[in-house]
Amino acid sequence: MHTRGHPQGLNTGKDNASTYEDENLYDVSDTEQPRHPDDPDDPDDPEEMGPGDDSIPPLNTTIALDHCKNYSQNEYFACQVAYADVRTAGVRIKRYEEPSCSCGEPEPCRHLNWVFGQLQLALGDEVPANPYQRISEMGIENVCEELHWEFRPEDSDSDETAWILKKDYFGPPIRRCTWLVTRRRSRAVRDILATFSPNQVEEEFREDIFNSGNELSSDQIFVHHDPVATMFRLLMFDDELLQRFTALVTREHRDFDYYRKMGQKAMAACEFLDGYAENGHMDDWQPLGRERHPFRHDIPWCNEALTNIVNFINKRSKAQGASQSSKNEAAIILIEILNTVINRNKEVYAHQNWGRPRRHGEPSSNRNLFDHLIVAGDRSTMAANSFVLKALEDLGHVVVPHVISLEQILVKLKQHAWRLTPRLYIERLSSLIATLRGNDEGGNSPPGPPPQPPLVRAQKRPARSTDRSSKRAR
Repeated sequence: MHTRGHPQGLNTGKDNASTYEDENLYDVSDTEQPRHPDDPDDPDDPEEMGPGDDSIPPLNTTIALDHCKNYSQNEYFACQVAYADVRTAGVRIKRYEEPSCSCGEPEPCRHLNWVFGQLQLALGDEVPANPYQRISEMGIENVCEELHWEFRPEDSDSDETAWILKKDYFGPPIRRCTWLVTRRRSRAVRDILATFSPNQVEEEFREDIFNSGNELSSDQIFVHHDPVATMFRLLMFDDELLQRFTALVTREHRDFDYYRKMGQKAMAACEFLDGYAENGHMDDWQPLGRERHPFRHDIPWCNEALTNIVNFINKRSKAQGASQSSKNEAAIILIEILNTVINRNKEVYAHQNWGRPRRHGEPSSNRNLFDHLIVAGDRSTMAANSFVLKALEDLGHVVVPHVISLEQILVKLKQHAWRLTPRLYIERLSSLIATLRGNDEGGNSPPGPPPQPPLVRAQKRPARSTDRSSKRAR
């Protein structure tokens, strides 16, 4: 086992492959025997293999990264790399002979000791000097399954095996990590595990685990009666396991799941508003968790809930590495939320049956969600009037396929003649649509009909004499 970066070339003790101190690494594997095992002419006969046989080159050289450091004063980055030349040694357990190994070392060699140590996990008790009979009784296939070994039939073809080095996080020395050092990794693990939840997102998932601030230790992985906490600790210490989960639960999959859940939370917030407006029912539900006591799900609360949801979607869609398809999903959810608010341009307490009086000095915006989110904020500045629009602007050209939906929303806004028209909001939405269609830079317009002109009341056309004549003729 060779290492680079440590004094005197000593290894760190973090790699499984560094168990042996020799220059050559021997890995025990089931050598392929396409011929009869006792064929003296078999060139792959394990008994003919030895460490000094130059005709048997290493199967491959494996390389793994131990760690990286930033030496800011000397202005360089250091990468600790471990590498090993992999060879195989054939261990044979025969019925009428003592077990043997092809390595050529004095027996019992380290390879025999390793195999016997593993067999003890499957066979139990002490493994006899010749475990052939015990293996036969249990079945070699069952032994391999118990030990997670690969089993190949006698007539199987020989396949080249690819080897990797793996850091041993759970052996000595015990590793500890603090939240300050592992904050980014902790967020990645939380995002992955939250994907398995039917309704929770990263920011609210298992606060007892991720917001505890406790130091973690590699010798305290198992958490009694809590598989999620146990999996969290495993993922925090095991690079390979985290990489497997990251490949299984991809970033794009997690983004899609996040936006879907946020869209459901937005619709749920409106439903809780309807429930409170109708019968005064109070609950402890919040989009990201629950309160200690039930409270009123009124217009100001719904305004804050929807604003926070939109901000969370906006923040995630701007994160580095987000795919175009996931951003497109974010655009769809944002437009659905905006449509929902515009369709709620109505008095929420009009049909209440629990005798809620209109409070003295209560503004009209506290009784109309559209008024509270779109109209009331419109009286300030263009920057303040940004519900959903700011998030859509940040998504950029991803929103182009949805420009027709935005034009339909614009028409709805202009039709609200019975209420104060949100002029600044309409101007900002119109500017966004024009940008998406390329009008600002003279680019090509996306597929779809051109923007509709502002709606105006139909005026009577001045009648002409020919018109009257044609009417009389009809």
